[in-house]
Amino acid sequence: MIRRFSRLLAGGFAATMVAYAVAAGFLILNRQELIYPFLPGASVDPVIGLPNGEIAHLASQDGTPVALWISEPDEGHPVVLTFMGNAGNIRASAARTRHLADAGYGIVLMNYRGAGGMPGQPSQDAIMADSLLVYDSLEDLFDQQIPSQRVVIYGYSLGAAVAVQLAAQRPSAAVILGAPFNRLCETAEFHYPAFPVCHILPDNHWPSADVIAQINAPLLILHGEKDEVIPVQQAQLLFEEAKDPKELRLYPEANHADLNLYGARKDIREWLTRTLP
Repeated sequence: MIRRFSRLLAGGFAATMVAYAVAAGFLILNRQELIYPFLPGASVDPVIGLPNGEIAHLASQDGTPVALWISEPDEGHPVVLTFMGNAGNIRASAARTRHLADAGYGIVLMNYRGAGGMPGQPSQDAIMADSLLVYDSLEDLFDQQIPSQRVVIYGYSLGAAVAVQLAAQRPSAAVILGAPFNRLCETAEFHYPAFPVCHILPDNHWPSADVIAQINAPLLILHGEKDEVIPVQQAQLLFEEAKDPKELRLYPEANHADLNLYGARKDIREWLTRTLP
């Protein structure tokens, strides 16, 4: 009886370990689709939701085209360089920034490679190389001088991580992070607590907390307290690592993608008015 029980126990343990290994293998093999689940069929053409918007293209270092939606700033107004989340598309970014375009701000929305019908494979290194290219090409895109004092870097969800990395490497007048995470792999471990994601997925960590202290610009973080995708504690941890001046706006009833329903647009405009010279 004891031997049979021991064999059953050993067999059950072995089956559990096999199932665990299979699940871990699934995470590793499908990490690109899990991290960058872009909407199929969503095209960057035509421009929708951005007043007076037009499409521009840049060639990345490896030759992959980078698609942008841009809208000219009114004279003397800042340009808002915007980065979208991983599960939406460029039209969602247009909806989040239209109120700024209506107020005279210039807008640059970067489409990720592999999204919006564009070629290429997304990755942390590739997306960051593209974002640096866009920043360094702002004057060519608008055919006017755009000093760093006129550049606002704004990212949402995954785009907030892009914004943090970019703002740590390039100067700006202000940085806005909507629904950010501390580190992407920590957020993944929240959803997959049985797996040490930070160890089994060595790339695409998007470690915002490791570089946010390098940002030398006023910072605004916005987050919903009922966010089921990125827990609000992630934003709070990130905020603690950032330099002053900084502000954290929490919305008690907001989830991940509905901050604008609870006043985020108004808060962003008022903060920019107070913050920018």
